[in-house]
Amino acid sequence: MRGVRGVFVLLAAACAGGEEVVEWAGVERDSAGVSIVENPANDLWREGESWTAEPTLEIGVAAGDAAYEFGDVRGVALLSGGRIAVLDAQTAQVRLFGADGTALGSFGRQGSGPGELSRYADALWSEPADTLVVVDMGNRAVYRYTADGVFARAVRMPMEGGFTYYWMGDGAGLAYHNARAFAGQQADSQERLEVRAADGTLVRTVATYPARESMTGDRSGVRLQLFSPETRWAIGDSGAVWMGDTHAYRIWRYDAQGRIDRIVNAPFTARPVTDADRLFYIDAMVRLWEGRVSPAMRPQLRSATTFHSTFPVFVSLRGGPDGTLWVQPFRGPDEMPADERSTLDPERDLGSPDWHVFDRRGRRLGTVRFPPRFTPYVFAGETILGVARDADNVQRVIRLALRRSVPR
Repeated sequence: MRGVRGVFVLLAAACAGGEEVVEWAGVERDSAGVSIVENPANDLWREGESWTAEPTLEIGVAAGDAAYEFGDVRGVALLSGGRIAVLDAQTAQVRLFGADGTALGSFGRQGSGPGELSRYADALWSEPADTLVVVDMGNRAVYRYTADGVFARAVRMPMEGGFTYYWMGDGAGLAYHNARAFAGQQADSQERLEVRAADGTLVRTVATYPARESMTGDRSGVRLQLFSPETRWAIGDSGAVWMGDTHAYRIWRYDAQGRIDRIVNAPFTARPVTDADRLFYIDAMVRLWEGRVSPAMRPQLRSATTFHSTFPVFVSLRGGPDGTLWVQPFRGPDEMPADERSTLDPERDLGSPDWHVFDRRGRRLGTVRFPPRFTPYVFAGETILGVARDADNVQRVIRLALRRSVPR
């Protein structure tokens, strides 16, 4: 290990007038060509320097005009002119809205024919020329449409490498996804992050990592382990990928050639799952099963549910503007408002609304607060698009403006 370039705690005089400037208090060092970034407990932003995400548009109603009612939003995309596309898996449609939120129309219908969507359509993003891409897990296909909803082409999901899931596009024609092979009835213990071209051709494998164990099973039944360690990843800029284990604040960045060029560390404390926590989340799971699982199956699922010994450190990663990395920390029951505790969805509500923001070097800048139960789908310059849910599970598409109070 050589070339320590970080600063521990440094106070420097500004060139003009001797104003005191607080520098980053972490350490960045080189190890065999990989930059190791050790973040301190305190953030780089000082008071008054933080960024904010301010709502500028909200689309969605609890009841009324069907064009504005959402059932199960699975993706949001930003088009030219500020138009917004929304994938609603419940209606098997993509809905189009103007920059002011006015409904412009929709396309898609439930089915398995060319361009038709299943209830398991799971991702949406836009590419150049406002091409819209929909990943349909039910029909095992990736569809492309024009901005007006005209079906353009379908590519079957690859099956030779095993099951694929969690697809995400880079906006330039490449698709990233998890892949897990099966040998007979037995799933492989490893997963891969693969990159594919628009025609489905495998471009590269970014990394191989331990398969998630939150849900396992065989002929004897399904077994659930809540808070099992999992690998999360996000697409960065210039073909880079951020990747990390949910139970350690240690995130790798892979460059466009699949080489690790940076490792970002931040301090954390492992939090044990207590008996009271287990009861809380079991109750939340039972509420979730009420609308999805037959009464006869619920006792079996309850007995098959176990817990990892500690909570995750974070639950989600996103690549943001200017090469930034956004990390959503885990939020435990003791950190939730009372109304959110009573209506918790353990599949969607495990993350905090306060996201940690790192610059392209991996230095933690500070925290940006999103609306409650908000999932971001698009970071485009100063615009963030996502979906928020209220206590009644009503979904609304929200556009946020990123306000930066310090120079980039």
